[in-house]
Amino acid sequence: MKYNLFSIICNLFNLLLPRYCAGCGTRLTAEEQKLCLGCLVKMPRTWLWRSPEDNALARIYWRRTGNVEVERVVAHFSYISDGIVSNIVATLKYRGNKMLARHMGQLMAEELKATGVFDGIDCLVAVPITLRRRVTRGYNQAEQLARGVSRVTGLPVIKKVLRRVTFETSQTYLTGHEREENVARSFMLDMRHAHKLQGKHVMLIDDVITTGATTRACASLLAEIPDVRVSILALATAQSNGLRIVVDS
Repeated sequence: MKYNLFSIICNLFNLLLPRYCAGCGTRLTAEEQKLCLGCLVKMPRTWLWRSPEDNALARIYWRRTGNVEVERVVAHFSYISDGIVSNIVATLKYRGNKMLARHMGQLMAEELKATGVFDGIDCLVAVPITLRRRVTRGYNQAEQLARGVSRVTGLPVIKKVLRRVTFETSQTYLTGHEREENVARSFMLDMRHAHKLQGKHVMLIDDVITTGATTRACASLLAEIPDVRVSILALATAQSNGLRIVVDS
């Protein structure tokens, strides 16, 4: 009886205040959360977690991350322009949908928790954004993704270790080399909090990896902390700059 009453209330609420899928814009049923079933099925998985230490994305960190050996690199979805995942990313970054970011973190972690990607990880650190961006957007989307991952895995989110101190221009339309230069002086390690990560295996969380310039800069700073190990998890990766991701349909 209680369950039936709850279902009636949910259906009534959904009728009066309809919700729409962040991926395709269709109206959600009372049972669907943030995304419709069709989008959940269609979103292209990269399957990079099948070999997190050696895959197409991980190899760009082997070549260009300087003083740190990044152990695992996984992006869950493939980012394709004008696709479901790109719509989701635009919504969580530019349309103020904080809870969508947290929901996507949970979805990602639920699908990955049995794969071994989180084995041995001690904590999560989100790629920071500038104070100006945080004020404008109202939240850091990478931090909300990390909180979603934390809710599923139980791993703590460690804040304030990394800071974004400058942001000269948007990364969106830059070449790989220009991205490297743009982020070279954009981050700093806050030594007042860095000791929290000493001896830890840190998983760095970001929304989208394209060339990897941002996460490489963060990983290199984390490597300055004694006995730190670094792995990287992103919601999505773009197929750009020669990167070839095999996507299963």
